[in-house]
Amino acid sequence: MYKLGYGLSVILLLISTGCSSQGNLVTSAANNQQQLSSAKLIGGWSPVFFKSYNSNQITNIIDQVNSKRVVNIKITYFSNQAKLAKQINQAIIDNTHLTPQLTEVNLQNTQTLKYDKQSVVVTLYYSH
Repeated sequence: MYKLGYGLSVILLLISTGCSSQGNLVTSAANNQQQLSSAKLIGGWSPVFFKSYNSNQITNIIDQVNSKRVVNIKITYFSNQAKLAKQINQAIIDNTHLTPQLTEVNLQNTQTLKYDKQSVVVTLYYSH
């Protein structure tokens, strides 16, 4: 996991270039390092959770978009958080070239699964 500013983290996706299976599960550290160094970064994603408007987090997201690290944004929210989701969306539109995808979800709690309906989730998609 790769840490970004303001508590953001991203899961980086790697694709191997020319690595082959050795037929066993244990390989040397040098072999693992060689395979990692020949891997190519293809992108990643990171969720950012908002329970209220946080200008520091918004500024960090805007900076990442403007530096071309973030190439797409999806904002997911429950209906009771529509105002916050739209406020975040507008800040991103006003300060970047991106228009995030807004998605209202209507998931129901079950006896074994409870959703945090007080959070807006902003998913950032990173370029390679």
